[in-house]
Amino acid sequence: MEGKSKAVNATSGVPKQYRYARDKPSLLARMRKIEGQARGIQRMIEDDRYCIDIVQQLTALSRA
Repeated sequence: MEGKSKAVNATSGVPKQYRYARDKPSLLARMRKIEGQARGIQRMIEDDRYCIDIVQQLTALSRA
C-alpha cells in the first residue's frame, strides 16, 4: 500500500508497534480457518443440509 504512514511514538520517535503485531501470523491463520468454516456452513445451507449438522458447525465456528 502506497502512502501508508507508520505511527511514531511521540516521546521517543521510535515507530510504534501495535500489540497484535507479534501475534499477527497466528491471528491471520485463525481468521483463515474461520473464513473456511463460514464458507462451509454457507455451502451446507445452500445444499439444504440437515439443521442439526449446520448447528453443530455454527457451534464449532463460534469456538474457533
